Amino acid sequence: MNTIIRTTATVILVALLSIAAFAQRGPGQGGMRFGAGMQNSGIFLLMRADVQRDLELSSEQKSKLDAIQQESMDQMRTMFEEMRNSGGGFDSMRETMEKFQAEVTKKAHAVLNDQQRKRLKEIEVQLQGNRAILNPEIQKDLGLTDAQKAKVKTLQDNLNAANQALMQDVRDGLIDMQSVRERMENNNKVLDTELGKVLTEEQAAKLKAMAGKPFKADDQSR
Repeated sequence: MNTIIRTTATVILVALLSIAAFAQRGPGQGGMRFGAGMQNSGIFLLMRADVQRDLELSSEQKSKLDAIQQESMDQMRTMFEEMRNSGGGFDSMRETMEKFQAEVTKKAHAVLNDQQRKRLKEIEVQLQGNRAILNPEIQKDLGLTDAQKAKVKTLQDNLNAANQALMQDVRDGLIDMQSVRERMENNNKVLDTELGKVLTEEQAAKLKAMAGKPFKADDQSR
């Protein structure tokens, strides 16, 4: 299963980087949410062995999730080729990818029971940290004001611009895949710190409470 996860992550990373490479629009005209915690949400999170243990998934549930992931990999390869050949703008490509991810996540969540879905949300909050407030549902739960939401959007736009600059370096052949990962992780750390400054003490405490009981994660560095 770990091999499947690594393969899927590689396919999507290459697809997203390639989509950026085919985009004609420059920085500041749309963005990419890959760096905002995609691997800590949805089907990616559910395929982690430590998450499956925490959720106490049955063998039947695991098999269903495996099938969903394999299907999504096949669909993504086809979809990526279609988007690349169509020559569409960056925003339309990004929106297509985000819509696809949402559909796959919906299918994955349908495999879980109510208690498992609740716990999965808690784990997502723990792993995403302050970046969890990029989610409109979390913003609503925390009671963010319009001014706070505007600040969050600005920070997210800044991340998108930074990642698009990163994509330009990829197109120019200035960096390799390892550098892409390291720089995206650094961008995420900066975003997490700045997002924390948007929250009031009460909201920060509520976000921490939303994380539930501590999640015992396996070493993901492998």
